[in-house]
Amino acid sequence: MKSIRTLLILITVFMQVYVNAQTEPVLVPVNDRKQGYIGYYLEDGTEVVPPQFCTATYLIEDKYYIVSRAEHDYYPDGRRKEEHIPGTEKYGLLNSKGKVIIPLDNNYSFVTVNNGVITVGKNDTYGVVDEENRITVPLQYASLDPIDANLIVAERNNKAGIIDIHNNVKVAFEFDRIYPFEKGSDGSLLAIAEIAHKTAVIDPLGKYILQPSDISVSYLTPVSFVIKEGEHYGLMDYDQKVLIPAVYTDAYKTENELQFRKDDHYYYFSFGGKLTRKEKIEESYKSVN
Repeated sequence: MKSIRTLLILITVFMQVYVNAQTEPVLVPVNDRKQGYIGYYLEDGTEVVPPQFCTATYLIEDKYYIVSRAEHDYYPDGRRKEEHIPGTEKYGLLNSKGKVIIPLDNNYSFVTVNNGVITVGKNDTYGVVDEENRITVPLQYASLDPIDANLIVAERNNKAGIIDIHNNVKVAFEFDRIYPFEKGSDGSLLAIAEIAHKTAVIDPLGKYILQPSDISVSYLTPVSFVIKEGEHYGLMDYDQKVLIPAVYTDAYKTENELQFRKDDHYYYFSFGGKLTRKEKIEESYKSVN
C-alpha cells in the first residue's frame, strides 16, 4: 500500500511539472521607442525584462533568449545614432523566464545555442558554458560545432577533432576538417572528413565508415554516398562498390531519396541505388536552369 501511495505522489508531482512546463508563458521582445532599447513582455503587455538590449531573439530551443547591447555615438542634438560602434557589442543569455544566465558584463562577443549546447566566444576563440554560466569548455578553440547535447566538433591549431561538453577529447585532433554531421533516416550520424588530403566518412566516435581515399564525396546517406568524378556524379556504398555509375551531370539529396540529372531527364533513386522513377524536365524549367 505504501509503495502505491508513493507511486501516486510521484505521478502527481510529474504531472504538475509537466503542466507547468506546458503553460509557461513565452516572452515577446518589444522595442520601447521612448527608451530606444528592447525588453521582454508577456502577450498581455506585462513587462518582464525592462528595455535594455539592442538586439533580442525570440525563444530558442524552447529554453533561451539571446540578447546583446552595444555602444552608440550621438548626434549633436543628443539623439542616439542607430549604428553600433564597431567592436562594442556584447552578448548575453536569458532563460525562458527572463532570468539572466550570461550577463552582458561577461563581455562575450558571441553567444549561441545549438543542440542544447551554449557556445560563447571572445577574441575569436570559443568555449562552452552550462546553465549556471560555469565554463565547461575553455575558450581555446577556433570553432565549435555541437553534434548533439554531449559531443562537439572542435578546431584548434588548424586541426579538427571531437570533444565532449567537459572538454574531454573523444576523437583526436588529426583531421584537416570535419564537416557538419548529418542524421540519416535510420537515426545514424555521419560526417565527411578530410585527413592528409584524402576524404573519409566518420561517425561521432571517429570510427571510419569510409576509409580515407581520393574519392570526392558530395552527399551522405545511411548506406551510401554520392561521388563526383570530374563533372559527373554517381553513387557508392561504404565498401566502395559502385551502385550508380558517375554519368550524371547533377545530383541532389532529399530526405528520402536521391535525384540525378542526365540530359533532359531527372532520375530518382533510393539510397541503396534502386531506380524508383524517371521524369522528363519541362522546357520552362530547363530554360530557368
